[in-house]
Amino acid sequence: MSRQEVYEYYLVECQHGESRIKVAVEPDKLENEIKSIVFQLIGPVEESKVIEIECKVRKLRAKVIFEDEQ
Repeated sequence: MSRQEVYEYYLVECQHGESRIKVAVEPDKLENEIKSIVFQLIGPVEESKVIEIECKVRKLRAKVIFEDEQ
C-alpha cells in the first residue's frame, strides 16, 4: 500500500550576468527567498551603479508517492 501527497512550491530562477540561481520555494517564503537570491547575486555594489537582475517565478507542483516497504 502506498500514499500520495501533492506539494506546491514556486520555482524561482534569477540571473545577473552569467550568474544564475534556481531554487524551489514554499509559497509563504517566496518574498524573503527572492530578496536573499538578489543579495547573493549582486554581492557588494557601488551605490551609483544600477543593477539589473531578471527573476522568473513559476508554480511548481510535486506529486510524491510514498511506497510501503514489504
